[in-house]
Amino acid sequence: MQQQPAYAAHLMHNDPKMAEMLATNREFILEDGALSAKVKTLMTMLCDALLAHENGVSVIADRARDMGATEAEIAETIRVAFLMGGLPALVTGVNAFKKEQLRYNPIPPDPLDTRLFPHCLCGCGSPNSTYPAGTMFNHGHDAKLRSQLNKIARNDLPRESIPIELIAGAENHPEWFVRSGRRFLGKYSADDILALRDAAE
Repeated sequence: MQQQPAYAAHLMHNDPKMAEMLATNREFILEDGALSAKVKTLMTMLCDALLAHENGVSVIADRARDMGATEAEIAETIRVAFLMGGLPALVTGVNAFKKEQLRYNPIPPDPLDTRLFPHCLCGCGSPNSTYPAGTMFNHGHDAKLRSQLNKIARNDLPRESIPIELIAGAENHPEWFVRSGRRFLGKYSADDILALRDAAE
């Protein structure tokens, strides 16, 4: 038997005949049939999202969970609400997610910070004091290093001119060069830097 919504008690107190008729129809419509009761409940949640009933979406989502609905099934139902109702339906639909999932969680800090690279990788030996933290070089030092790498690539400087700090970073944390290093060093990825080091003079 379907759990009755909160408004049913108010209706029963004020209009018991209407409440009885509604309960009978509700039970008939939402019982297991060609579509399972769980699927029908998810459909009602979708409709509440389309109608901007925030509390209804939350309550029905919990009801669907009690009937065995998974978080993935709930999320996909909200996707359909978005398809049919656009962003307003999505904004309402997120109330279906568990309350702990709705708490604001700021974007975690980039692991690429001064703890990972405590010193500027250009070879100057100075502490990594960039702002915001999360770069591999102090301000302006990346441009100097990029120029230096260009000269090494043209054989204007020996490969030994590549800072050992930069080589260590490329060997130990190559993923950060793809993610952030290309922004500072233009075309030079970690593999490019190591290739320069290993190139024949």
